[in-house]
Amino acid sequence: MRIAVAAMAVLVACGSSKSPDAPKPEERILFERLAGDQAETDRFLGVLAGVIPIGEYMTPSNLRKLIGLRGFAKIAFAKARARPAA
Repeated sequence: MRIAVAAMAVLVACGSSKSPDAPKPEERILFERLAGDQAETDRFLGVLAGVIPIGEYMTPSNLRKLIGLRGFAKIAFAKARARPAA
């Protein structure tokens, strides 16, 4: 879990999130998944360090493997819920 928190702090410092207290739904789901898998956490930190190209890591097939279809559904639901009513 410490690694996931550190990764979130890096993303916040880079401006990809509003604050450490309010990660985007996709960030929260990804960090929850990374917290349970040291090898994937290492790969993710490799992306942040520039060792692994982001385009190689953030492919649809890799994201599906990481967060699964249920994770994608959670993201879609959270974004739909956050969208203001027309």
